[in-house]
Amino acid sequence: MDVIADIKHYFGFLFERGFRIRSIRHDAGSWIVGLESQDILIDITDDRGEILLSAGNRDCKEKDEKDEMCFFDIGTLVFYISEGKIFVESFSGDLREKDKQFQRLAKILADYIDEIIVIVGKDFEKHKVNLLQTRKVLRALCLQRHALYLERGDSSKKSP
Repeated sequence: MDVIADIKHYFGFLFERGFRIRSIRHDAGSWIVGLESQDILIDITDDRGEILLSAGNRDCKEKDEKDEMCFFDIGTLVFYISEGKIFVESFSGDLREKDKQFQRLAKILADYIDEIIVIVGKDFEKHKVNLLQTRKVLRALCLQRHALYLERGDSSKKSP
């Protein structure tokens, strides 16, 4: 599988908007492909078979701040943009189905890219504190949900 070809195929709309590949890193079977535009950075990551997507602020990252302060996963971004109305679940299919994972993330990103560019790009400082709080709230919700699964004895359910 050619990761770069897949990214160009599924995320072609980003390249049409001026994004370019800024980095490619491989480590123990996983990889991270970094994309950049004049406004934001996007990382597409394979973490033990699960494809993940996050977006971050260019200036924040260039100041050598920790990724956690500069980058936000697609779930946090969509939850924030939708004012808590849309919860992006973890991929629930077979992790070997990379095409389905790429399609799903590309669709979500395409639907929200304009808002993401604004809140993670030029208006980042205005949104940063609220984004960090949103991520904290989402993590708490995920832990609560996982605890409910365990209480019910349904450990077969994947935690979100």
